[in-house]
Amino acid sequence: NTHFTNPHGLDDKEHYTSAHDLAIITREALQNPVFKTIVSTYKKTVPLNDTQGVRLLINHNRMLRMYDGTIGVKTGFTNKSGRCLVSAASKEGVTLIAVTLNAPDDWNDHKKLFEYDNCALEFEDDALKAIAKKALERKTGARGLRAILEEAMMDVMYDVPSNEGLQKCIVTA
Repeated sequence: NTHFTNPHGLDDKEHYTSAHDLAIITREALQNPVFKTIVSTYKKTVPLNDTQGVRLLINHNRMLRMYDGTIGVKTGFTNKSGRCLVSAASKEGVTLIAVTLNAPDDWNDHKKLFEYDNCALEFEDDALKAIAKKALERKTGARGLRAILEEAMMDVMYDVPSNEGLQKCIVTA
């Protein structure tokens, strides 16, 4: 369940969401090509109104520089929520979406999630463990993992456990 009371995401006692909901919202938003272009742009120069000057806009989402194929999406921080990050990346023709909430090492967490060959065996669900292991054994990469998930007729949205108890979610879209 998600309930936003403002468009900027700053704290409000009636404002709440989950990693799962943010992943679903992101999956839908990425269907809009303008949104996808904006969130994946690292640097843009725009003209100032009625002057000869320009303004340089820089996207602070480090994932755009840390992981090839990153589409971007949204960074966030408040004292109450901590570091929050929603990111997406394209890998072997598959779009992956990762969400971390209150994650002090969010950039590296997302990089590890996108390189899921390194974290695939961390799934708590035995069926997902078996599928991820099968994909690793076949060395199939992102497309192969997606095909195996679809072959198993499993929902391709799943939570990734964390030793720190952080809520993490990755989605193939």
